[in-house]
Parts: sequence; C-alpha cells; structure tokens
Amino acid sequence: MPAVFTPSYLEALAAQVPDDPPPARPQARPSLKAPMATAIAGQAADAASTLYNFSRGFGESNGVYGGGQPTGRVLATKAAIGLGIPLLMRELAREGHPTVAKWLGYGTGVAGAVPAAINLGARR
Repeated sequence: MPAVFTPSYLEALAAQVPDDPPPARPQARPSLKAPMATAIAGQAADAASTLYNFSRGFGESNGVYGGGQPTGRVLATKAAIGLGIPLLMRELAREGHPTVAKWLGYGTGVAGAVPAAINLGARR
C-alpha cells in the first residue's frame, strides 16, 4: 500500500468531511405569466374573431357547437378554456411540473391563435 493511503491518513481525511451536506439552494420557480397570458390571449382572439365573423354573416363550422351562430356556446367554451387552463398550469407547476405547465400555456395560446387567423382570413 502506498504511504499516502495509510489508515491514519484516511482517518484524518474522513474527519475533514462534514457529516451533513450543506442545504441545497432552492431553485427559482419559473414564471408562468407569459404562457398564461398566451393561453388567455389565444382563446380570446379565437372568440373575438368568431364573433366578428358571426356579425359578417358567417356561421360556425365546428360541428361541436352545432350549426348557425351559437354565440353563447362559443363564449362559454372559450371562457372555460381561458380560465381553466391557467388554473391547471398553476397546479402543474406546484406539483413539480413547471415545464409541462409552460408548454400547456403556449400550446393553448397557439390552439386559439391559429383558428383566429383563419377566421380573419374568411372570404365570401
């Protein structure tokens, strides 16, 4: 055994190691403001563009809402999504899934913005 690793040397080295490691630094929680705002804005844009097209005489093409101009159903659905998704995002972040929460917010925003863009491009 080399002289460096004698039992007395190892005991002295072990005595220098603290019993408990230092406490871990708390990780900063990422902000969910931007993804929440994106989710709400995307859904609001879809609702507003749909109502705008209703005023221009267009009907709803989404079969889930039925035919015609179901203003109440569209507003109720968009309000539920626009308010429910941020609550779900907050709970996901609390449970340790902030990245999933962010993607959910941005995805929901895009899922509203794309139909809004299509709505605004509607022509007769």
